[in-house]
Amino acid sequence: MKILYITQYYPPEIGAGSFRAEAIVDGLARRGHEVTVITEIPNYPHGKVYTGFNKRPWQVRKYSNHQVHYVWVKSAVKMNFIKRIALYLSFAFMAIGKGLLLKEKHDVIYVTSPPLFVGITAYVLGKILRIPYIFEVRDLWPQIAIESGELSNPIAIKMARWLESFLYLHSRHIVTVTKGFKRSINQMNVPSSKVDVVFNFAKTDQNITTAIPDNVKSNFNNRFTVLYAGILGYFQGIDVIIQAANLVKHQPDILFIIVGKGTEEQALKKLSTELQLKNIVWLPPQPNTLTHVLLSTAGCSVIPLKNLPSLRMTIPSKLFDYMGCGCPIILSASGEAVDMLRSSGAGVCVEPENADQLANAILNLYNNKNTCNEYSQKGKKAVNSIFSSEKAIDTINNIVTRVVIGS
Repeated sequence: MKILYITQYYPPEIGAGSFRAEAIVDGLARRGHEVTVITEIPNYPHGKVYTGFNKRPWQVRKYSNHQVHYVWVKSAVKMNFIKRIALYLSFAFMAIGKGLLLKEKHDVIYVTSPPLFVGITAYVLGKILRIPYIFEVRDLWPQIAIESGELSNPIAIKMARWLESFLYLHSRHIVTVTKGFKRSINQMNVPSSKVDVVFNFAKTDQNITTAIPDNVKSNFNNRFTVLYAGILGYFQGIDVIIQAANLVKHQPDILFIIVGKGTEEQALKKLSTELQLKNIVWLPPQPNTLTHVLLSTAGCSVIPLKNLPSLRMTIPSKLFDYMGCGCPIILSASGEAVDMLRSSGAGVCVEPENADQLANAILNLYNNKNTCNEYSQKGKKAVNSIFSSEKAIDTINNIVTRVVIGS
């Protein structure tokens, strides 16, 4: 079977979207399918084209079991809403051009969002090439943009909601990542039978052998480390970690490590400086191998989310990665993610945006190594038995096969 996989984010870019896309592509290829990927020229998260790539409209790389076509996008170092939309639309239309120039005849398109606009690419190519598309929905846009105030123009909201509904209804099948997302999609007149939930996952064969660089390790001094690794954005609500660090700064053996980059980075660092905090180490985004080492050696991790209605349907993908690395988790959120963490037994939950509860949870884990060990073992067990990449890809493989046979 020949599959055209369309994603805005793909390695060597880092991040949850790239990780999931690569795992699915590799998994489908190992199951005997011929997979071709169309993605953007690597520039995330810094907005600069990666070394080894250039700004030519199209570039191709051949990997062990699949081929990747990288297309030019309108990237920018400093992002705002308009520039982000330009980035998304430039990929959508460049990917259409690349898709039409491919010599291979594909049986199905598998397109993954965010951003929503990749659905335009799949719809147009599907119509012209007369092949069905499967739409993977990993985030509810425009709802999340409306709740945050990023999207407020009534006409723009109406257009965005129309586009969302149009792309869902014209897809042959939808894959989403939480039960809450499925309920929301079903409310748009999409039948339940057309939507499958395939949770995010973690690799069960992680061989964590990478050494922590000396310039990073020197900060630890055998202290109890509290780790956050991911996007430093508005929805993540990282400021609650800074406030918690301030509440436990009397305990010199607790060190916070914040790994990542994002729109809130400078504001977070400013807050840390204003509070005169000496117990936070800031690191830029790291390769997955090093992030996994940091997770496997941390005392605990923190996964915060803002207290927004749509985020109650979200399960952060890092939850699975953290469990897979055996890192005890403190989840500062509400909704479906809380239910999942409690059922796994891999950590403890506190209210979103509640620094007092977060600080108390950190101190409790610091003083209870047996509890940390218990959370660590249960997290690994949950990944191995329920949330493994192989089980998720088996499900996706079955969905793709059903769609192609049915078409």
